Amino acid sequence: MKSAYFRMSVTDRCNFNCYFCHNEGQPKTITANTPEFLTPADYGWISKLAFDYGFRKFKITGGEPTLRQDLSEIISQIKAAGVQDLSMITNGARLKFVSAMLKKAGLGRVNVSLYSLNPKTFVRNQRVSSRFVSEVREGIDAAIACGFGDIKLNYIVHNAHITDDFEEVIDFAGKRGLTLVLLPLLPISLSTQDETVSLSDLRKMLIGHEILQEDTIVDQEGIRKRLLYLSNGAKVLLRSDELAWMEPYNACITCDQYHLCREGIFPIRLSARGHLAPCLAGGKDFVDILPAIKFRDHAMILDVFESAIA
Repeated sequence: MKSAYFRMSVTDRCNFNCYFCHNEGQPKTITANTPEFLTPADYGWISKLAFDYGFRKFKITGGEPTLRQDLSEIISQIKAAGVQDLSMITNGARLKFVSAMLKKAGLGRVNVSLYSLNPKTFVRNQRVSSRFVSEVREGIDAAIACGFGDIKLNYIVHNAHITDDFEEVIDFAGKRGLTLVLLPLLPISLSTQDETVSLSDLRKMLIGHEILQEDTIVDQEGIRKRLLYLSNGAKVLLRSDELAWMEPYNACITCDQYHLCREGIFPIRLSARGHLAPCLAGGKDFVDILPAIKFRDHAMILDVFESAIA
């Protein structure tokens, strides 16, 4: 397999409204009064198939996963399928209420999408009340307190200029010994206030911070990354190579969306409504596997895995 990474959205609803959100490539069709199509048992069943097929790294995504009242049951079902490496990406706003419960259910790690701690920037980018800044801070501290280790803060870079927001977030990470993951904004999300940022731009943002050590690591998808240890206690993680150059699937060669492949193209994605997405850029179409999940059709799911990765 070229990818051992499987992402599962448990909802497309969110309590934030970030203008640059790509929502894992799924359309926002679920409202507050519409139940998600996939149940905890469904997630457990397909996780078992995916694990047996060879996927090893599993991540729960959204929308905002913590909006699901049955999230701990979903986690328990996935863990019961034999999955060892299970993490979740969240905006952190509800972590202080659910961290202990999710830890007990078997969640291994959390990634918190943290773009700013400045109330004015937060309101402008996330389009929510400034009170959520303190909610996110408290949520991260709650996750640390209940035993989550290796917490990562996902920081999306909108332009190559050093900002007070960046300095504040990196200071926040340093005081708590957390890892800051620098991510370039996807071209499909660019607005008039953004610009394309290169990986070298991301590295230059760290000039002025005392780097004690810099290591090169390779993840399960074969992606090379730089892990930098800063004197303030923070760690910073960023890619060494642009992803488009790696062409993970055969279809990449003829894909007209090839130039958009800068972030997150390697994982197979399962939407909250039972659609499987081989790639975030849209170069390969979603496949509706909801009937196969509901009828527990092993053969069809395995066929889809084969065609998606081929």
